[in-house]
Amino acid sequence: MKIAELTYHSDVILHKPARDSSNVRRKLAAIKMEIKDLKKLDSIAGQLGKRNFDEVEKDYHHFITKVFGSTTVLKSTISTTQEYAAREQLKREKEWEATSQLLKWIVVAPDSIPLFTETNRDLKYKPLVIQEEKFTFGLAYPDSLHAAGYFYTITPSRQPELKVNFSVDKANFKKSNFRLFKGLSTSDGSGNAAVADNSKEPFNYDFVIKDLAGKKIDFREFQGKVVFLNLWATWCGPCRTEMPAIQQLYDGVDKEKIAFVMLSLDKDGYANRVAAFVKSKDFSFPVYMPSGYLAEQLQVPSIPTTFVIAKDGTIAMKEIGMKNYNTPKFKKYLNGLVAR
Repeated sequence: MKIAELTYHSDVILHKPARDSSNVRRKLAAIKMEIKDLKKLDSIAGQLGKRNFDEVEKDYHHFITKVFGSTTVLKSTISTTQEYAAREQLKREKEWEATSQLLKWIVVAPDSIPLFTETNRDLKYKPLVIQEEKFTFGLAYPDSLHAAGYFYTITPSRQPELKVNFSVDKANFKKSNFRLFKGLSTSDGSGNAAVADNSKEPFNYDFVIKDLAGKKIDFREFQGKVVFLNLWATWCGPCRTEMPAIQQLYDGVDKEKIAFVMLSLDKDGYANRVAAFVKSKDFSFPVYMPSGYLAEQLQVPSIPTTFVIAKDGTIAMKEIGMKNYNTPKFKKYLNGLVAR
């Protein structure tokens, strides 16, 4: 137990440069390792707390007396350590949640530019193209009548190294027409052109998942349906926070037309732990785990991450981070995809 506690404190010290860095992914990696340390500390303390030290005291009498003085002090130390691990884990999970939100935005003071396709939020900046960790290209609407184009590079610090703003034809690029746009092109006086294509990315169905009983399902079985695919894990605080709203969403949609895939990224072999968590929360949505290789599109930097896949097999939406999906606007969005 003490070794696990020292490991955690050592990692906190070693991770200080990462915490002070502007690189968001470095910060997330450090927090994730510390959460892993705390889960191990909590597990060890929990196992020790179940032991009957009054029975085994005669075998470890010298050690207990020398180090703790009495079994009462030993049991108190174990209990205190487990409480400490739980408190620290909660703090780190909240820190993970706040830090992971930074991945979703580029900061260009005084504005923040979204790195996701907005579905139920009226945002000033509306991306047409997002090339992950490369650049974003879209339209900015200070109001409903005026528009301007933008191009920003995406950096680990989420502060762009290259920022370009340009004029567009305001008559044609009204905010009310945005959903009709499939791309954007511009050219300079020399005839050099840049084109942004807003065609939807096709989803790769070529992988296998399994339910919590171990039955394998080819993901291609979901082709032709609207799919709500959520990547989560039992150790992820933000994932657990958003799940009640997902359950409410699941209860209120046509399950014959919209498939829900709650894909747990817990370690292989942890199906019993996942099942116990789902049962303890009375969740009834379908829960799965990977069965080997996952499509590259699902190798995401942080969770929760949610995909909505349209019936034509394209990615209609990708949302990184926690969100409330149980809203009338999001339900209307899903039903709109069903009706297409």
